[in-house]
Amino acid sequence: RILWSNNSMQLHLGDGMESRDITVALPEFPANRLSGAGEDFEVRIRHSDKYYNVKVKRIDPEQASLSNYVIDLRQSGVRLFAVYIFDETEEVRTRNEIQNQKLAFGIVLIDNFDEAMNSTEEVRRSLLSALVERKITKYLQEYDAIINKVENDRYTFAVRQKYVPMIQGSKFSILDEVRDINIGNELSVTLCIGMGVDAENYAQAQEWARHALDLALGRGGDQAVIKQGQDIAYYGAAGRQVEKNTRVKARVKAQALKEIIRARDAVFIMGHKMGDPDSFGAAVGI
Repeated sequence: RILWSNNSMQLHLGDGMESRDITVALPEFPANRLSGAGEDFEVRIRHSDKYYNVKVKRIDPEQASLSNYVIDLRQSGVRLFAVYIFDETEEVRTRNEIQNQKLAFGIVLIDNFDEAMNSTEEVRRSLLSALVERKITKYLQEYDAIINKVENDRYTFAVRQKYVPMIQGSKFSILDEVRDINIGNELSVTLCIGMGVDAENYAQAQEWARHALDLALGRGGDQAVIKQGQDIAYYGAAGRQVEKNTRVKARVKAQALKEIIRARDAVFIMGHKMGDPDSFGAAVGI
């Protein structure tokens, strides 16, 4: 129950709060924490469109000069708390805006470029390449991205971090859009996308994007991977392409496996039941 509030508190939460339950004036307040040991605590809450930092400190009733209030503070079981509420709305909004303006880095790779081109009539190859480029560019421009075509089969892009949840919400629909392109090509064009998000600097974001791309390639391509620190999210992989057994592919898979193992606290290596020499040798190799 609220015994007293100052003018600033009433300005934020409304007049006439005295003698009311604090959860009526501030529903988000964790009143259940007052019924425990009664120790001091601090919590951040959102009320309406405001963000508050709430600090709660216990007061000894014997030392409180509040005898003129309705409640008898000297009776047993009564606990008294001072609640300080700091309006942090502008600080939170500024911090969120700074976070949203950070750049996430991404790499788009046409993972079967040569195979798709070779499966298309020569006169249509330039058209196929142009259609794929247009799809990629149009998709990324929807999120105000900066796009750079590095090679015929590789693009890099930078996008503000506030758009990352939107891209995740679309589940990287560009994968399906490109795969559906058909102008006579026998093989569908598939993409690998790697993104580095929420890195400390742009160099780290680029490195995370490369690791994410390696993970996508190691899993067979036709998918997108987002690396955010130790967290890795996978999207796509609706159709698995025919993989090429090359030394590059082996290196990519080894790097991807290393990244997966490093991101885990414990790893168990097991062969199948009634293991044979192949199973045992594979376990030793790993």
